[in-house]
Amino acid sequence: MTKTENMFENCPAILAGVPSGVSPRYDFIDTRRVVELIVAEGWYVAAVKANRYYASTFHAIRLRRKTPLYIDAGCECEIVVANAHNGRTALKLYAGIFRVVCENGLVLGNLLFAPTAIRHRQVSRENLTDIVANFPRRIDPIARYVAELKSFTPNGPQRQKFLTSALALAPRRIGKFFDAESLGQPTRAADSGADLWTLLNIAQEKILRRVASARSALILNQALFENAYAIASKLALKKLARTG
Repeated sequence: MTKTENMFENCPAILAGVPSGVSPRYDFIDTRRVVELIVAEGWYVAAVKANRYYASTFHAIRLRRKTPLYIDAGCECEIVVANAHNGRTALKLYAGIFRVVCENGLVLGNLLFAPTAIRHRQVSRENLTDIVANFPRRIDPIARYVAELKSFTPNGPQRQKFLTSALALAPRRIGKFFDAESLGQPTRAADSGADLWTLLNIAQEKILRRVASARSALILNQALFENAYAIASKLALKKLARTG
């Protein structure tokens, strides 16, 4: 059994067939087939997150390049495949970032990099193959987003605003474990930087380790990235206004 097969073995939703009780117009999209198409482009399955008991539930698979596609020192591009066989959820392909130092995986928000969505309706194999095969070619702009976040060092109030808003996005129970100050405290030497990119990674890692649901983690992941990028954009505009 390969490493990928071993990962999939305990995830019924990834191994599931056509679900019962769906509309005749429903086209089953086999998650394994999608993964195989991406793997054929030179990627490999790095992680799987899914419910172990239900075949129709949401599941997410992270893939990385066999020859790492670095966007920054210690950061690789990822593709995240998300799917569910419940008759309502579209298959989506997200652009992700894997941070090697903490095995932390981020997902770019919808406003920065809209995921490719494929509805389970009248999907041709040729169309699916073309979409999946071409998706890796869309991830080139990711390095620019990371560079912009790394170029900004928030001051005290800006740092507090980001951490407070990050907690507001998280489930309420996260507040039992962290306040804004402790959320931003680094846990390793590599996170000693004061830039917004480092601060995002510190907060994201702490929050998502306490979120069990794959769907909730994906949505929250996007929201945290968008929140950081919105703050960076505002800082850039203020800096431009001052120098202009």
